[in-house]
Amino acid sequence: MRKQPRTSAGSTIVDAIVDTAERVLEREGLAALTTNHVAEQAGVSIGTLYQYFPNKFALAAAIFDRQLVQYEAAFAAAVATSRSPYEIITAIGGGLAEALAAKPNIHRSLRYLRSAAEVHERIDAMLDKMIAGMTTVLEAQSIPTERASDLAFVLVHGADGIANAIANSADPERGRRVTKLFAEMALLFYAPR
Repeated sequence: MRKQPRTSAGSTIVDAIVDTAERVLEREGLAALTTNHVAEQAGVSIGTLYQYFPNKFALAAAIFDRQLVQYEAAFAAAVATSRSPYEIITAIGGGLAEALAAKPNIHRSLRYLRSAAEVHERIDAMLDKMIAGMTTVLEAQSIPTERASDLAFVLVHGADGIANAIANSADPERGRRVTKLFAEMALLFYAPR
């Protein structure tokens, strides 16, 4: 984002622009995500949009930020209410499958925009939080710290790869099945030896 809004009216405008960008991405696809089209659909001038977003990649980054907040909240809720990695994976995977079903074009498009929107650092930070949370869950299963950390790394990055593949396939039902399969595979990873 070029600048942060300083007033509630500015925040309302930014929210409206990002909401509109999400709608455009979902309904019309990636090709329609242009600053001119989003400004027109949001009912703001292109100059107003450019005050906050210098290009469509900045719009994509704002959408990413919203999605990352939702992912982090889903992970935190799953960790707080689940007792095992299996439960966490199935809870998060189920939530992701529902999100993909609700807005498949957004998730598929954001996958393609990761590099252009320069959001890798934010994604990496979210994944690191998830690894730390999963490590804690695994340690609570009496798994030694180093093995718990390594397993958490594999599980979180494996789940991220699967999530990207599911987003690309636009098949939420397959997402549910694959998530369950991945959770079943996770049982093998953390079983006591």
